[in-house]
Amino acid sequence: MIYDEQKVREEIASSPPKSKVYFGCDSREYQSKKSKEWWVSYATVVVIHLEGSKGCRVFGLVEKEHSFGRNMKLRLLREVQKVVEMVFRHEEELILNDIEYEVHLDINSDENCKSNVAMKEALGYVLGTVGVRPLFKPEAFASSCAADCFEYKDLPKPMPRRNIKKYLGKTHDKKCAV
Repeated sequence: MIYDEQKVREEIASSPPKSKVYFGCDSREYQSKKSKEWWVSYATVVVIHLEGSKGCRVFGLVEKEHSFGRNMKLRLLREVQKVVEMVFRHEEELILNDIEYEVHLDINSDENCKSNVAMKEALGYVLGTVGVRPLFKPEAFASSCAADCFEYKDLPKPMPRRNIKKYLGKTHDKKCAV
């Protein structure tokens, strides 16, 4: 579902007592065909898991911004900032309805993976701002799975990986390529 702040508020407020809310964000960098400028598309999601067994509702917001000079660390930290902003938007409903929530980050906990470059800063930022310990890949399904489900209709398709074994190399394993 497309993100509607009022609808998410209502869903959280009407959720059964043992429901849980997950916040996550994923991004994709791409180059504009016309201007040749680099952009980043951020998909921020709110997943409301009803009583842990009765399905879920997924709300997503896709925003486009100029790229930070193609810097992965800055892009990942911007994802973290977007997740925290989303938590702040719904903090009142979460507290009033005593709903447990988690922050999921699209940063790999494996030091051999490139996205690990932002892990320490992201951990400190989330702990310091919302007071919860975030989950990282591979446990962070809201960022690495739910946010991926939002289709980027107007973005070019990612380049195919011609030789995945060459990409993975000796220091990487399959979980880093996901």
